Amino acid sequence: MSRISGKLIFLFKMFKEKCKRIIKDFLGLLFCNNLKVLANIYKTDKRGHDYLEKYQRHFSSLRFKRINLLEIGIGGYDDPNAGGNSLRMWKKYFPFGRVHGIDIIDKSALTERRIQIHQGSQTDLPFLESVMEKVLPVSIIIDDGSHISKDVITSFKFLFSKLNKGGWYVVEDIQTSYWREFEGDPENLENPYVEFEIGFQSQDKICRKLKGALAIAIPMQDQAFTCGLTSFCDPLGLGKAVLMPENVGIDIDIEKEGIAKLVAPNNREGWNKAILWVIENKEKTMEMGVQARHFAETMYNSDIFIRQISEVLQKVIAENEVCSF
Repeated sequence: MSRISGKLIFLFKMFKEKCKRIIKDFLGLLFCNNLKVLANIYKTDKRGHDYLEKYQRHFSSLRFKRINLLEIGIGGYDDPNAGGNSLRMWKKYFPFGRVHGIDIIDKSALTERRIQIHQGSQTDLPFLESVMEKVLPVSIIIDDGSHISKDVITSFKFLFSKLNKGGWYVVEDIQTSYWREFEGDPENLENPYVEFEIGFQSQDKICRKLKGALAIAIPMQDQAFTCGLTSFCDPLGLGKAVLMPENVGIDIDIEKEGIAKLVAPNNREGWNKAILWVIENKEKTMEMGVQARHFAETMYNSDIFIRQISEVLQKVIAENEVCSF
């Protein structure tokens, strides 16, 4: 009798879980265009963060494309049957996409249509290479794995170059770079992993790094305003060659002046070529830096600035005197 009772309980639990899955999938179809609702339906831990609105804003243009999405970290800790909530959310949000998950624990039980599971470490480069052979081309990579900075950096260095043009690489929970339980460092900001991950540096430290650089890159979006103008002046004063996109706020031909190389906004291949040129042509790059310093001294020194300000003020005063009559 107890055996029969045990089997009935087991069957009831299986039926209950099956019903839950059917209800979730039905609700997922109804609200498939809203990541916040999908996150609640599938109970992903991304609900507790301010990620979902940003994901929806940036990923919406890819929603109906046949993309591949790779997420590092499937969830559920050591339980091989737990986790996968975010993968199911992504599956519903990208109806024509394929979702791939990486986890150090065998989560193959979570495999389903358009969700593929890969077991291995995010720092195992041969493993990542084998995954990429199955995933490419990949449009979105999300690192929600160990949250240990050195692991995150290792994965990023290998995987970022595998992204499609215009793709997205997201690292979640970067606050762990300061948490000791994740090998973070809340005190020593010289820690290269904290620096690389967070990018928090003092102005003095930034200036020291700029001074020791061969060239300075100023990546910017395509925009119709003067953002980046002050950043452009810094390397000139330091005598450094500049790599940057064309900017409407800079009314000089900086390539013709021999002080910079221009790169089109969002052109990853262009940036790779420009940086490679700097590495392979160190002497020419240093000559560009010397020219940049000369340009700053002759075109952007304090005497010229004071004279220009004086001219503007005199013009304003003269116009006001005319108006007073």
